[in-house]
Parts: sequence; structure tokens; C-alpha cells
Amino acid sequence: MFENEIEKEKRKLFENGTTKSALDIVLDKLSKDLFGRSRTGSLEKQICVICGGNAKKFRDKKSEKEYLESAMCQQCQNNAFRVK
Repeated sequence: MFENEIEKEKRKLFENGTTKSALDIVLDKLSKDLFGRSRTGSLEKQICVICGGNAKKFRDKKSEKEYLESAMCQQCQNNAFRVK
């Protein structure tokens, strides 16, 4: 997604009374293209952006913080970071 597309998205969101950063817009587009769901939508529903599973239980505060950044559930974080 390039600058013009980001600006279009921001204008559309602003007109609807919503604001997102350029980074949120890019991450949402990327996750939608890769996984079929947006990052911010996953955060709102408390589901994993990758697998669509429940994302309400985490093993520690570090994993909870990672979820807020990546929207990955504990299992997908474990897989991504090769944790046993």
C-alpha cells in the first residue's frame, strides 16, 4: 500500500468518525491479504489474526503485550518465536 492509498483510507475513516495511524492501516491491509482478517478487527474481537482462535489467555504479561502489537494468540506466538 502506498502513500496515496493510505491517505485515501485515512480520509474514509475520518469521514466515518474513526481514526487510525498509517501504520495501523498498513498492518491491517497486510494481515487481511495474508490471513483474511485485519489486525485491528482481531484485537477488537479478541481473536488471533493468524488462526482466528481465541486470544484471551496468555502465559505472561510479555505475551499479552505482544498480542496488542501483533494480534497473535499464545499458540501462534509460540510457533512464530519457536517456544516449546
